[in-house]
Amino acid sequence: AMSGSLIIDDGEALFFSRGMIEQIQTNLIPAVIESYAKDQAKILMDATLEMTNQETHNETKANRKSCRAVKKNSKVKEERKRYKRSDWEDTRNTIPIASVASAIADYYSDLSDIQDNFDRKKDISIEPSWDNDCCGPLYCFCQIVIRNVQFERECASAIRAEMDRLAATTIRNRKQGAAKFKSIEESFEESFKAACQFLQVLAKQTRYMINHPETDDDTATVLVEDWLSGCGTDFSRRITEYCLFKHDVEEKTFAFQKDGIDSANFCFYSEPDIGRLGFSRSFLHCPQSEDMKVKNPLKVLRDRLPGSVGVGLAKMWSLTGGNNYHGGTRTGNFNLFLQHIEDSCLSICGIPFKMIDKKAEKGILFARRKNMQNALEKTSSIQEIFRLSVALLYQKVKTLAACGNEIESSILQALVRDKKISEEISALFLECSQLIKHKSAAPEDFVEHIKACGLCKDIANHNVT
Repeated sequence: AMSGSLIIDDGEALFFSRGMIEQIQTNLIPAVIESYAKDQAKILMDATLEMTNQETHNETKANRKSCRAVKKNSKVKEERKRYKRSDWEDTRNTIPIASVASAIADYYSDLSDIQDNFDRKKDISIEPSWDNDCCGPLYCFCQIVIRNVQFERECASAIRAEMDRLAATTIRNRKQGAAKFKSIEESFEESFKAACQFLQVLAKQTRYMINHPETDDDTATVLVEDWLSGCGTDFSRRITEYCLFKHDVEEKTFAFQKDGIDSANFCFYSEPDIGRLGFSRSFLHCPQSEDMKVKNPLKVLRDRLPGSVGVGLAKMWSLTGGNNYHGGTRTGNFNLFLQHIEDSCLSICGIPFKMIDKKAEKGILFARRKNMQNALEKTSSIQEIFRLSVALLYQKVKTLAACGNEIESSILQALVRDKKISEEISALFLECSQLIKHKSAAPEDFVEHIKACGLCKDIANHNVT
């Protein structure tokens, strides 16, 4: 007689040979167990991590409440600590019968057809399980032949092994993450000093312009808005992203781009580009939530970051002006912004604002001039040649760093008024400004004259012809 198993279920009879059973148990079941163990272990691990994150979140909230609330939260935390792996083992660790039956049906198409015919005839609406009868011959086979103590032990063992692997991976990733965190934190601390000093160099130029007797109120307002929307928001974003990183706030909580365009190559822990002529605008907002609502970013900063950190950052952004964050209405304040970052950086990011001295200022201006000269020598764009030449000449005659959208207008006007700039050179630059404004072509020698002015060492004795 042939050895195997005869399955009879509601008039349907199926014979499974011993060889077929061994093939299923040897080739199919281990793969099904492994796949299920990975999925189930991940679900359990995610649940555990979510519970841990909730504990951390509750602990942060508790710190802002009374001692009574803290004690209450501690009791809740102690209760949650009881949720250990022994609790996972109490849950159903056996693979659902539908997963086993589906794997067998995929391998033996004839069995799939037989089970489908049974389902159509009986119109079965019962959810198949290891304990339900009348689910068809294939399910009956799984209940009688596949399910046994060894099968259940292998399922539980596979889940435990995968949990241990995930736990080890999590610990290893945390160690790697800690090393990365330290590296990023060190990089930020090193670059923050340079960012503070570069900001002061650019602020000195803006302060000079708005206090100059020939600068009218409208021009002063434009200069301040340009500085706050450029340099001001760039510095605010640098500190904000560092605080979000440091306090492990989810990346998607805030965005800094305007109209879907992000600041090019922005990195909060990189050295500032001291040769730059402008800034890509950073616009703080919270991405639209699932309920189609857009939250107030300043309120979210205060809610998501602890104590003085969120409050200080919210005030910093508000002082840049309402056009630099979602829902903003107030006018920016140049002097209050500078005072705020000088007073509050230590409490916000743990690093004091680095004040500049004469030696550091000279070093920045020297490096900036070299960077702009190198850029001017390489570029062939009339717009870049003009902007770089204006900035270079302005720095030579004023010892100030021109940056922003006003290079072609108010900075240019201040430059051509300077006594060190001849009438001939002034006329040359004003003409070039009009050509660019009207997008007219400029003769090649004309452009070379502009570039030569920017690269010359002594503009007072420079001859255009």
